Amino acid sequence: MTHGKGKNKAKSQYRPAPRPEAAHEMVQDEGKGKGKATDKMVCYEIKIFGLDEPVIKYDTVPAALCVPQPPLLAKNKFVDSLIRKYSNEVVTSLSLPCWNCTARATGLAHAPKPFLQLSNPKVVDLAFPVCAPGGNCAGGARVVMAGGLGMLGPEILDTLELV
Repeated sequence: MTHGKGKNKAKSQYRPAPRPEAAHEMVQDEGKGKGKATDKMVCYEIKIFGLDEPVIKYDTVPAALCVPQPPLLAKNKFVDSLIRKYSNEVVTSLSLPCWNCTARATGLAHAPKPFLQLSNPKVVDLAFPVCAPGGNCAGGARVVMAGGLGMLGPEILDTLELV
């Protein structure tokens, strides 16, 4: 997959952990896994337009959100916290071009979909690199994502976010 018109493919420097247990050990080793006993490991998979491999991050999610119908506000706040925690790190470490023009991306347009009720909770985030989070390319990314993501369910359209 390429960025826009005739741009080179960008490869992700991130690789997924081979198994969730290894990811949990990594989080504990990095000192980030100091969650409560009621927390569960969550896989945050960021599928970035133009990259062959997703960016994978592991974090913790409150077990109270890992039910078929978690409280909507709490679920949305959790997903927003994941996006805000990792978005800047991802966009600066990968040096991505904007999905629509030749400028360097300074942010990502996000369309996250949480699957927290699974035995291995997961958040899949479809993201487009954008040159300016409030600019024309970001608006175009929202239109493209809204048009192509409707099949994931109506709530996905409410979660489109720019960071």
